[in-house]
Amino acid sequence: MIQSKLSTAPTIPSSDYVIIENLLGEAHAALLDSTVSSRTPAEKANLLQNVKRYAEDVLAMDEQNPEAHHMLALSHTLLGESGRAKKHMAVVSETSEPSHTLLLEQAHIDLAARHYNKAESKFLQVLAEDKHNAEAFLGIAILHQKRKDWAGAFLRYHSLMTKGYFNPTVLTGLTAVIPHIVADQWNQEYETTLLTALRCDSVDTQAYSGFANSLLIQKYALDHEESKLDFVQLIEDELLLRVISFRLISTPEVENLVTLLRQTLLIQAASEGDLPDSLQDWVLTIGEAAAHYGYCWPTNDQEDMILSSLASAIQTTARDRASTLDDLIGALMLYGMYEELYSSPMSFQLLKHDLEDWPAGIQPLLAESLYEPSQLHATEVELRQVIHNSSQSDTYFRSVMQVYPKWSQIHSGDVGSAMQTLTAAFGDSLPWNNSRMRPLNVLISACGTGQGALQQAAQYHDINVVGADSRMAHLAFAEYQARNLGIDNVRWVQCSENKLTCLNQRFDIVEWSSLLNHSEDIADTLNYLKKLVSGIGVIKVQVELNQERLEENTLKALTSGNNLAPELPTIRAIRRSMAEDNADSQWQQILQRPEFYFAGGCMEMFFGPEYKAQEAKTLDELISSAGLSIVGIIDWQSSTISHLKNLVTWEASQPLSKEMPKAITIYLKQNQ
Repeated sequence: MIQSKLSTAPTIPSSDYVIIENLLGEAHAALLDSTVSSRTPAEKANLLQNVKRYAEDVLAMDEQNPEAHHMLALSHTLLGESGRAKKHMAVVSETSEPSHTLLLEQAHIDLAARHYNKAESKFLQVLAEDKHNAEAFLGIAILHQKRKDWAGAFLRYHSLMTKGYFNPTVLTGLTAVIPHIVADQWNQEYETTLLTALRCDSVDTQAYSGFANSLLIQKYALDHEESKLDFVQLIEDELLLRVISFRLISTPEVENLVTLLRQTLLIQAASEGDLPDSLQDWVLTIGEAAAHYGYCWPTNDQEDMILSSLASAIQTTARDRASTLDDLIGALMLYGMYEELYSSPMSFQLLKHDLEDWPAGIQPLLAESLYEPSQLHATEVELRQVIHNSSQSDTYFRSVMQVYPKWSQIHSGDVGSAMQTLTAAFGDSLPWNNSRMRPLNVLISACGTGQGALQQAAQYHDINVVGADSRMAHLAFAEYQARNLGIDNVRWVQCSENKLTCLNQRFDIVEWSSLLNHSEDIADTLNYLKKLVSGIGVIKVQVELNQERLEENTLKALTSGNNLAPELPTIRAIRRSMAEDNADSQWQQILQRPEFYFAGGCMEMFFGPEYKAQEAKTLDELISSAGLSIVGIIDWQSSTISHLKNLVTWEASQPLSKEMPKAITIYLKQNQ
């Protein structure tokens, strides 16, 4: 029988083997490229079509080639063509000896096609015959992740890592799962897994914030008032150092631990009159983190007294012509843990030196606390002169507003067309003609620090962006980043959201950045937006459905009722009070929000507009009354696009097993 099969097999010319090998190599490369997360759906589909083309070219020369059939099975699966995928997988099964490799390939195809039970059966079959098969165990981990069994997936990724099986797939899976995990106990294996992931250059460290904080809380019993801390143990703890250096602080307990460590370092250095070399890395790390969070951590009277003495000593030393930079470093390190150096009385003396003049170790702290704020202030002055054409004394005023968020990068990818992207997303629902040639004029209100505006300007070649915000400090940061990134097709305008009509321009796209939940009157807001958009333009609004923020509104009422100034000392005092009342459930939702741990985030949370709950039915009525209709709806959590024209219908269409979306973006157009 075997002889019969061999005798009927077609003979492949030796020259074709080279061609087949090259084609399979191209197919593999295209398949891998299609899995890159930054690829758009259109780009992924195009790459998968290339995989199919290369594989079909191979089959034209060798119709039984198992690798080509496997490539076609994978590409069909990823394109949602499961019927065709099974056909090619059947050929692979017929032409290949039953093996673990074949079972794993079939399991992954079932996994991609969301046939989870079939995939699980095959993975378990492999493990039954080879309990140490890491690929099958990894498949089970991915399966639990797909089913959103976060704990089950985490335990399996963790198990693989403890056994020395660690690769990009494991890291990607762990990074996706870890935000859903809270440690209810500490053990060394958990800590080792966490540190291994954090040491990887390409990892999204912020995804590990919650788990890292919960692990520290369990390690030092930070949720118990009577817990005792050992200073020597703390300064030898790599986990604590990593949490601070990667800016992962996200709980009151861990923030309090860091401030206690800061206080101990300050008092010890002040009492001994020296900062030992062994503690300098900790002081610098805490200082850089404090600057990152906007110096919002509270202090006590003893710390304030020491800081006052430090400031005087720094000023005296800086004025002394015989002093050197080395004479200043220790005091600057300590002071930089508490206050922005640029805001200090001695900043002009420190700025006589270039950043590169200082020792390398202190440069990151000085860059974040002294030199960058100085550059931002200079940019703010330039913008004020250009925007207001002013040379008045207040031109040089520095805004006290805390800049938030301070971002450092935008997504980098191929430059594309905004028109094509919108057409691919919403098709004929768009109000304009797809054949239009001129660029789209985009207005982004309350653009903040400009990340969204600059992302669009960098990503699309066919748009002109105007970013508007009432806060000059935010616009200065946006312009500062635009210069750093070399982006010059964004124009900044200092203007509050309710005065944008003064621009005397109608835009093709108007992006209303503030949540509709913060609008005083949504009907007025929608009618106002119609004055900003062209007759065939698109309005983009954001809203959270069925959500309440009673704690936030209570806090805003307290600050307003007591006439508290929106300043850093006020923020520190409020945060201290809330942290001390950590056990009070009244503030739990606020303490869990990432922005609470930034001075700028607190500024908006404590002093911003009242938050109002919104429902789908009410919004549908308001949109209709304003003479608008829905083009499409995007769920923030899943990024899925819906073409339904009614929010009530869209809400009802959500799967019962799925958590109801909390935030959505709605694209609107004017009724013709």
